[in-house]
Amino acid sequence: MGIAATVFGDVASLGINVHPIVQGDTNDGFSRITFVVNQGAEAKISPLVDGWVEGKIAASVILEPNVASVAIEGSRLASSPELWALMFRTLAERGINIDCIGSSEMKVTCIIPGDRLEEAMSALRQSFVVELPEV
Repeated sequence: MGIAATVFGDVASLGINVHPIVQGDTNDGFSRITFVVNQGAEAKISPLVDGWVEGKIAASVILEPNVASVAIEGSRLASSPELWALMFRTLAERGINIDCIGSSEMKVTCIIPGDRLEEAMSALRQSFVVELPEV
């Protein structure tokens, strides 16, 4: 069975939601799979991580507990690189490091430090002039 099938089959068997999933190759010929789980799922996933390394499914696994994802969405994102650039520039101007980027035709997601989430969301709202409804 493939690595992604094994990893995400294991995660699904525990009812853990993941979003986003990003896969890419590294310079040493290995693949890197990055995914985010909800806060509190770390305790559930830790035994899986140990099993993946012991079973040689993964060479190493890094659990980073304080991360968050921010995203922009739109029907024309794939043909609007200026919007991607605005997102990245907005985060960079505030010194918010992007650990990982995932995209589709309608969405760009960035994984950032969890303690910078509110600041990132506020900055992106300002940059994109999004009016949010009152709650």
